[in-house]
Amino acid sequence: MPLLDSYGSTELGNIAFATLDNPVACGRAMEGIGVRVVDEEGRPVPAGEAGEIEVDTPDGLEGLIAEDGTVQPAPSGWQPTGDLGRLDEHGNLFVLGRKLAVHRNGYTLYPEVIERKAEAAQCPVRIVPLPDERRGTQLVFFVEDEEERDAAHWREVFNGLLPAFEQPNRVVVLDRFPLNRNGKPDKRALESLARQ
Repeated sequence: MPLLDSYGSTELGNIAFATLDNPVACGRAMEGIGVRVVDEEGRPVPAGEAGEIEVDTPDGLEGLIAEDGTVQPAPSGWQPTGDLGRLDEHGNLFVLGRKLAVHRNGYTLYPEVIERKAEAAQCPVRIVPLPDERRGTQLVFFVEDEEERDAAHWREVFNGLLPAFEQPNRVVVLDRFPLNRNGKPDKRALESLARQ
């Protein structure tokens, strides 16, 4: 059997499933559940455009237990998930990661979306945003390249793939990303390297 993706959360339950007849990304929302993708102002965006995933479901948690033991009712209607994604023209949900927006030169950018674009260069890429008083944010691109081609090579590659407002301020080439205990790229270690 093929491995299929799905999307859900602890607070909102199961939301979308890919199926054998529609094995695309996380598939479409289950019957009776609404999924939309919105911009920073909460307005739905067109198919293919990235933004925050919002969900309207009857299966969400009923409330949270307050310190005094009473239940604080959970809000109803459209709920923000904190996840970044996009919907295709058929309503299939593509989850891109956690919503970590940064602002740079007047643009709202999502580093995880830029990473996916940059990986068209056929090398793993991780981006660390750093605060910048003048621009709002600097983008430090880390490239995992066993051939250890220099930063100038990768800067030229990324400049050819990305619009000017998404291009790196600095490129750091590593033969391997530092990994955390789960075997994933260690964000804290990369942040430390970015500040050097």
